[in-house]
Amino acid sequence: MSLENQDFLLTANKFEIPESIQDCPGIQFGKKRVKSILLSTDLAHIQNIVSDAIMTINPFEKANKLDRVIIEFSNIPVFCDVGGGLLREEKTIRLSEGAFEAGAAGVVITRPTSPEIIFKIRREISGP
Repeated sequence: MSLENQDFLLTANKFEIPESIQDCPGIQFGKKRVKSILLSTDLAHIQNIVSDAIMTINPFEKANKLDRVIIEFSNIPVFCDVGGGLLREEKTIRLSEGAFEAGAAGVVITRPTSPEIIFKIRREISGP
């Protein structure tokens, strides 16, 4: 491909929330209705893409420090990826506690997480 045919614009300019999202019922979180969620830890995307909420996705070692930065930076609700799945139960619970202490609107627990771990998190932590 020649340089003349390549698109050098930042990828953030290529992402748009579809207009049809306005027709969906969304999910109610307190007084906020969430219809669109941006999955990102990229602060430039978070700042420039209009969505109703952010979901942090971190494929690396989970840590609440990143969650805290994104929650403080964002002016919309943030749902934090706290793992689950193959992580140890104690670590998932500790990350969930840290996410809520940082101000997360909710946590996202990945599969395969046993229902017992989810019930334990629900008992020990208040938050969605």
